[in-house]
Amino acid sequence: MARTLTPERQKLKQEALSLRYDYGVSIPQIIARLNLKRRIAYYWLCNNSRTEACNNNSHITHLEGDCLELLKTIPDNSIDVLLTDPPYSVMGDYQWDKKDGAFYHQWLSLVKPKLKDKHTGFIFCDSRRLYEFEDILRDYFVINNHIIWIRKNMSMGRVIKTSFISSYEVIFYFGNRKLDLPKNWGAERFDSCEFAAPQSNFSDKKLHPTQKPINLILQLVNVGTHGGDVILDPFAGSGVVGRACQLVGHRRCLLMEKEPEYNELIKKVINGRNHQIQHHR
Repeated sequence: MARTLTPERQKLKQEALSLRYDYGVSIPQIIARLNLKRRIAYYWLCNNSRTEACNNNSHITHLEGDCLELLKTIPDNSIDVLLTDPPYSVMGDYQWDKKDGAFYHQWLSLVKPKLKDKHTGFIFCDSRRLYEFEDILRDYFVINNHIIWIRKNMSMGRVIKTSFISSYEVIFYFGNRKLDLPKNWGAERFDSCEFAAPQSNFSDKKLHPTQKPINLILQLVNVGTHGGDVILDPFAGSGVVGRACQLVGHRRCLLMEKEPEYNELIKKVINGRNHQIQHHR
């Protein structure tokens, strides 16, 4: 028989549940903030003392195909957050990266009506295409901030002789909802951040040519989304946005990817963490 909680403990449990599922606070942070025992925190938040049970409350939908067609199939006014890393047309070795301004207009015009009236958006852009893409983006959204991601380990210094090494990318932040910023001041409040790009010898292994670091995506998910949100990534690549949603929990994530090679990668990466994934062709 389960032990009846005292009123004080019941209040503490409700606070823990609210922090986790209403505000997306991580379980270790909740343990520290409420001074809980680890076993009790996992039992309250997951109904199980095993930590791996806590990340199975997200739901990932993986759509395989061209986002220009797939976006037409989802309802208008259904997406809370757009978090995506579109092609930049800066990588000569990959055909899928060769896109022009017309393509940007196409996908942005399709995405905009899918967002709810109250929404948040994060779109990555290479610094070499910054001004061109920003000019297009302003036709659709009011930009709140440029977030600068510094990636100094991603360099080609031995090859480049006629220009300075590109060491940063820009994340365009737009929307009309409040961010879920922590009460204590930290790095999340600033418009610049430094995270190493994934590498083959890192635990955050490089699986895709333009893959973003999981800790950067986690930061964006933690501050830019809320419990129960539907998050859209029309250019899923390695599936890192889906991975982040699983780790934070209590989010629904819609991934779209055109390239068969990366669709197979997403299946392996996401299925290893969550059996609720749905695949649609």
